[in-house]
Amino acid sequence: MTEGALAEMLGVSTQTIRRDLDTLCNEDDLRRSHGRVELTEDRWNKPFDQRAGTNLIGKRAIAEIAAAQIPDEATLFISIGSTTLSVARALQHRRE
Repeated sequence: MTEGALAEMLGVSTQTIRRDLDTLCNEDDLRRSHGRVELTEDRWNKPFDQRAGTNLIGKRAIAEIAAAQIPDEATLFISIGSTTLSVARALQHRRE
């Protein structure tokens, strides 16, 4: 996605996008490479057991909100992921 497209989508200037990208690159979250921005290797997908133990408060908050949206007796398919595991745990006391 181009800086211009990001700016338009987010309703900000391209200068704001560039400054934010500069900040993320300086914090080693992203790096510029051949005209694009990509995640640094330490931000790549970590093993499940490592992800499952991070940001527990946030994952539980998401899980509670998501679980509250699902009615009793609903059929639900849950994909893989540490946050979706939190949602499944939040649903275990629901009826049927």
